[in-house]
Amino acid sequence: MSTITDLVAKLPGVSPTIAGSPLVAFYAQLNRYRAHSQQPLFDLATPTVTPEAAVTAILLLQARLLSGLIQIPDQAAVQREIALLDAGLKNPVGYVQPQITQVTQTLAVYGDMIGLPVASVGITTNSVKRTRWGLAFGLTAVLGLAAWGGYRIWRSRSRRQMPTFEPA
Repeated sequence: MSTITDLVAKLPGVSPTIAGSPLVAFYAQLNRYRAHSQQPLFDLATPTVTPEAAVTAILLLQARLLSGLIQIPDQAAVQREIALLDAGLKNPVGYVQPQITQVTQTLAVYGDMIGLPVASVGITTNSVKRTRWGLAFGLTAVLGLAAWGGYRIWRSRSRRQMPTFEPA
C-alpha cells in the first residue's frame, strides 16, 4: 500500500468514493483546482492520463503533503512520500496511472480540505468538513511549492551554464 493511501486512511471519517470512470473522476478533481486558479480545464473525455495532468497531480500531492507537514505526526512518512513524488516527476504518467484511484481520492480530500467546490462528476460529495483557513493555507502551500520548484529548475539550469574562469 502506498504512503498516499496510508495518509488518507488515517483521516477519520474520510472515504471518498469514485462513481463511474476513475479517469473521468481524476480529470474532474484536477479541474476543481484549475477552475479555482482560472486555468483552462482538462477535457473529461481524455482517454488516458496526459503528462500535463500527471505533473499537475503530482505537484498538488506535494502541496498537500507540505501543507500537512505541521499536522502529520509521522514526519518520516511525509518525507518518504515527498521523495517518491519527486522521483515520480521523472515519469509522471508512470507514477499516476497505476494508482489513479488513490491519487484521485487524495486530490478529492485535499480539495475538500482547502474549500474548493465539489467536482461535477466522479466524487461529488465533500468528504471532510471545510475549515475557514483551509483555502488560504492550501493556496499558500501551492504557491510555496511552485516557488520551490522554480528555484530547483533555476538552480539546475544555472549549474549547467556556469562559466569557468581561468587566471590570466
